Amino acid sequence: MRCRTFAWRALDQEGNILEGIWEVRQGREVRSRLFAKGYYPLSISPRRRRLFDILSYLEFLNKKSDQLRIWAGITQHLSLLSGAGLPLLKAINILEKRSKGLRITPSAWIGAKEQLEAGVELSEALDFLIPPPTPYIRAMVQAGERAGRLPEILDNLSRDLFEEHTYRHRLKGALAYPLFLLVLTLGLIYVLNRLVLPVYEQIFLDMDAELSILTQVIFQVSHGLPFLVLGVLIVGIIYFLVLRFRRPDDWREKLWDALSKVPLFGRIYQLNDYLQFSQVLGTLLEAGIPLLEALKLTQGAVLTSSMKRVVGDLEEGARTGKGLAAVLVNRSDFPGDAAQMLEVGEESGQLSTMLHHLSRLFRMELEEQMNKVPHLVGPLLVMVLAGVIGLVAVGVLLPIFDLGTHLQ
Repeated sequence: MRCRTFAWRALDQEGNILEGIWEVRQGREVRSRLFAKGYYPLSISPRRRRLFDILSYLEFLNKKSDQLRIWAGITQHLSLLSGAGLPLLKAINILEKRSKGLRITPSAWIGAKEQLEAGVELSEALDFLIPPPTPYIRAMVQAGERAGRLPEILDNLSRDLFEEHTYRHRLKGALAYPLFLLVLTLGLIYVLNRLVLPVYEQIFLDMDAELSILTQVIFQVSHGLPFLVLGVLIVGIIYFLVLRFRRPDDWREKLWDALSKVPLFGRIYQLNDYLQFSQVLGTLLEAGIPLLEALKLTQGAVLTSSMKRVVGDLEEGARTGKGLAAVLVNRSDFPGDAAQMLEVGEESGQLSTMLHHLSRLFRMELEEQMNKVPHLVGPLLVMVLAGVIGLVAVGVLLPIFDLGTHLQ
């Protein structure tokens, strides 16, 4: 839930009227904070300035998209401060002064401090920050508190988050060039269809020129192409809206499922899910989280619904006493060699170590696939682009040559 701004007026214990503006998720949080400070609320009202709301929402979306880097910075600072022997409340006070660099509002740090003062664990107090921690971050902080290894686990978590942020940035960069070529190809086809071909078609009609079959096909396709593109666009928008509103809880998973079936690109999403599964589960088990709880948290870290079903089946198998390899060995939606390696890890009592080894293998394969896609898709789109231009040029020039022959 995104942060909203509330203006409040309250009475303190001496009868003085106080006013303020806080950014919280819900209005009742303002009331609970005022009572915790010993104030009596007189009025609490949301600020409904449209421009302010739009800017706040855009800022929230920006933070949401950069969530990994923000939390990598927070966990890194908390690791250093807690490792130096500072109490958590003192560490939060120091981070509050650096709120601008960490992109967290001061009011959010105030909420976290109030929770710590009330005796709440750090993993729960961090929920007041915007953007909130993911279930994986929350579980790792909780594991560090319970095991008494908070600085060490926060340091490992920070490195993992920075690495994940770098990987996602590289993934976007790898897909940007093919996407640019695709947009360029479609744009060129649209320009030819709307500006070039109609002019030549009208010239040939005025001159009553005899058109070749290729030229006729090109002109006929140009007539129907706008309707085809518009139809595909409308179908895509309708599919997204239906998916968004009929499946509000799992529409993102369905969208990732659709993307995972796209040739070449789909393999990237599959490998990313395998990487997330092995890395998150291995880290949680290494931190002392029980297997059932670790699997439940891992289910929230993977993207596609097919991989969520895999993790759900693993959780059901763990409840009945089955090992991970026994559930995965005959599945077609999980690599068989990886299942065999997990079986070795379970037999040797080194499951978390084997999961980390698997994550390194998946990352190597993922990087190889990320390097392969631009090298394959780029030349392919260039060939398509050159082919379209050449075909149109030949189709338009043939009647011109024919007219030149008749004129001679």
